[in-house]
Amino acid sequence: MIGLLLKNWRSIIDVLLVIGLVILLFWWNPMKIFGGGLKLEDTANLVTEVNQIRELVTAEYYGEVITSIEEARLNPLEEDEIRKDVSLLYDDLLASLQHLRDYQNIPKEQRVDEYREGEKTSNWRRKVKHEVDSRNIQDKLDYLDVMVEIQSDPYYQPLLEYLWRTIDKQEKGEIPNGRDEEATLFSIYRNPPFRTMSTPEMDKFMEDYYFHLQETISRRESRKKLTMIGRGWVKAGFDFNELGPESIVYYEESGIVHLIGITPKILNADINPWFIPEKGIPGFQILDERGPVNFHDAKRVKQYCIEKLTVQAYQAKILQSAQDQGQETLKNFFSLLTDREISQVIFHSNPFTTFAREAEKDELITYAEAYMLDSLLGIEIHHIDSLNRTVQNQSVNKGFAKDSRRVVEQTLYNLGQYPYQNGKRNYGVLSKLATDIAEDSIIDKQEEQLLQNLRYPVSFNKVEWAFIGEDSTDRLSYWVENPLDYCRAYNAMITDFMDHGVIPAEFDTTVISSDSFDPEKYLDTVKIVDYVSIDQESIRLVYSYKEHTAAFYHSLYYPFEVDLMDLGEFIASKQKPQDSVAYSDYKRLPPIQKGFWFYDQRLNGQYAYHINMAPDQLFPTHLADRLLKQQFLYRSDTAYLGFGGAMPSEMDSAAVLLHPLSLENVTMLNNIITALLKARKQERNKGFVQKTTDWLKSRSSSKDQKTLYVGKKGIQFQ
Repeated sequence: MIGLLLKNWRSIIDVLLVIGLVILLFWWNPMKIFGGGLKLEDTANLVTEVNQIRELVTAEYYGEVITSIEEARLNPLEEDEIRKDVSLLYDDLLASLQHLRDYQNIPKEQRVDEYREGEKTSNWRRKVKHEVDSRNIQDKLDYLDVMVEIQSDPYYQPLLEYLWRTIDKQEKGEIPNGRDEEATLFSIYRNPPFRTMSTPEMDKFMEDYYFHLQETISRRESRKKLTMIGRGWVKAGFDFNELGPESIVYYEESGIVHLIGITPKILNADINPWFIPEKGIPGFQILDERGPVNFHDAKRVKQYCIEKLTVQAYQAKILQSAQDQGQETLKNFFSLLTDREISQVIFHSNPFTTFAREAEKDELITYAEAYMLDSLLGIEIHHIDSLNRTVQNQSVNKGFAKDSRRVVEQTLYNLGQYPYQNGKRNYGVLSKLATDIAEDSIIDKQEEQLLQNLRYPVSFNKVEWAFIGEDSTDRLSYWVENPLDYCRAYNAMITDFMDHGVIPAEFDTTVISSDSFDPEKYLDTVKIVDYVSIDQESIRLVYSYKEHTAAFYHSLYYPFEVDLMDLGEFIASKQKPQDSVAYSDYKRLPPIQKGFWFYDQRLNGQYAYHINMAPDQLFPTHLADRLLKQQFLYRSDTAYLGFGGAMPSEMDSAAVLLHPLSLENVTMLNNIITALLKARKQERNKGFVQKTTDWLKSRSSSKDQKTLYVGKKGIQFQ
């Protein structure tokens, strides 16, 4: 034993030196290569401390109001809102009548044909075939289903009654019946106004509205008289309950704290029974009380006192005072927290993040919310760009632009966790656009060009996985971290178009005999877009070939649809499959049951590589199906992707007839698979020191799996 040790003492010392070196490196941890340990950020501490405040009152308004039960019934505080709602309602009514006009402009025969192909209804002739008159206008509007929401509006009936009294020159106290209301709609239908309601007309409506509101009060209610004085306070400030780590940006060098997306608001409004107890001044004081007044009447008047007091506080600019006082209060507060003098606290009212928080509350993003988010995002990105372009205070402004960008990216990530519209997919970068395009179920030339422009070319070379020529607004980089995320979202949008029957605007037209027309005969090969009776014997048929539609969409798809986890498993796989074989011709490649063969002359002109991944792990559904059906995706003297082996002549001839992949798609597939092979080779060729470092790093950090990173050095683990 001793002789063995003496004989191999040099090797033993070498091993001990290597082990000692590894232990020393692990203990020293240069440049944090084995993990950085726990590090508390100042911002996180600030957020925790501020969260504990919950609400910070920075302004108070004390006031006195006088209110009567008559005023509480009419609620004039809502007049501005009523004016706005009625104006929009009137515009919607005019739009519905215009929709009816457009429908009536369709030839009668076509209207009848469309009805016969659709859902049946009673008295269909008066709704579909007849011209509009005062007796059928309501039926026609109901048939077109354009008045449901309008008629459910609480101001629709008062508006329609006011229009009747105005058009027919009736007295204020007159009430129309059903026929009168239909006659009013027909009168507006025949003589549509050229504009919305003017201010004088709206004033007359409000006068009419309040008059009839008073008329609806019963005699018993009208005998009630109650007038009160209300004395109380309104408190305004900041609600920090929903404060996130992205909401506070602290610059230690300049001593400036930025609060993002935090704005002052009314926190509380109240009138206590005793306003100043020590002086015997009550909060509520009754000035007049007559008639059968009860507890509920008093409660109603008191509540209106509070609402009126709140309006007075707004008029006194309590929110501006809250912000001014809040800056000074929070400056002192942050100085205590950081143990450094804070020179300034700046509030940034961020409409985008504020609206996003509201949109998240019901955990569903609607189209209306997506529309607003899209508009506000554009404004916020423009603001960030302007900060980056400033000449003065560049370091501060660019730092704040970076932090603002981080806030936007985090907000978009949060929004992406919620379903959009019908819930089939989550909200994402293309959600609103997809809804806009699919609205009319047809992709016109302009929309087709837009889809082609949005299909950004992707580079998968060894330098960087990135888009070649991103959109000019740079919105894409706010949404996605790497091209694969966007490619999946884009392919999902194309799939949704296909599933919902959205077709490109490339139609064919033919004239056929009315006797031989049967829509069922054409459904397998074409989609009927429209048909019109030319005469009693002929029909003009407008249709689109389903095969052409499929080819159109297949040309738009990215040719890959891959998950990073699948890529990671392929790259890090410890199996040793048949990686490569000498290549002379695809027919001589041995057939394989799992994965597929890949040959690219640029990568290696002598070998074909076995990619041990299932087709559906790498390709979109239509390409995976094509590969399984025809045994290859493309083949040429310089490139091949398929299962190998010779094909029967019949199958080979049939495969040639299928739409081939475009050169761009072939290049993309070659590039991505080449990048995968190079990443796999790098992973396998790691030396002893690198593998030891990776092992120690995995032991010293969390037990989670390594993350596949698509970045400036291609595909790698981190």
